[in-house]
Amino acid sequence: MIGKASNIGIPDTEGEVGYWIGVPYWGQGLIPEAVHEILRYAFEELHLEKVWCGYFDGNIKSKRVQEKCGFQYQYTKENVPCSMMNDVRTEHITCIKKEEWTIQ
Repeated sequence: MIGKASNIGIPDTEGEVGYWIGVPYWGQGLIPEAVHEILRYAFEELHLEKVWCGYFDGNIKSKRVQEKCGFQYQYTKENVPCSMMNDVRTEHITCIKKEEWTIQ
């Protein structure tokens, strides 16, 4: 999502990426590969300045994907509604700036 389409309140020069993958596909490197391509597209084609991402507290696999892709921790939001699970969670927000990004 770009700019105002994001739920974290970012300008139109920034984007947000989110992902989900079914259990049978875990551990195959599919999400890091997809995120790398999204970052390439965001920075090279869309000329965005930053890309944001987040993971819910306890989701170590998602945290690891973001670390592998170069995202850096920025802040934590508590009591974030998670409508799919009908609860509230703690979300950790990360981002990567264009100048920090490298093709891997």
